Amino acid sequence: MKFVSNAGTDRIVELARPWLKPDHQLDVVSPSLSLLAFAKVIANMLHLTYTRLVMLFSLQRDAEVRVHDHLGLLGTKANRAARNKLQA
Repeated sequence: MKFVSNAGTDRIVELARPWLKPDHQLDVVSPSLSLLAFAKVIANMLHLTYTRLVMLFSLQRDAEVRVHDHLGLLGTKANRAARNKLQA
């Protein structure tokens, strides 16, 4: 097992990229998903035989939290420059 800080060059996307190739499968379970990170691997994921993404989602009863805030879809403040490069 390896602890990954997911910052700088020690990022999960860099560790997963060599395994994102034809005849491979990918299963991901996460409480959050950054669209910025997803954009970096989606081209490689198209070659996979099978992909499954499970998002863990729970809101407290009286919480006024928007779904995209809770899931971290837009990343953090540190991701502002990368967010400005997103394309539809």
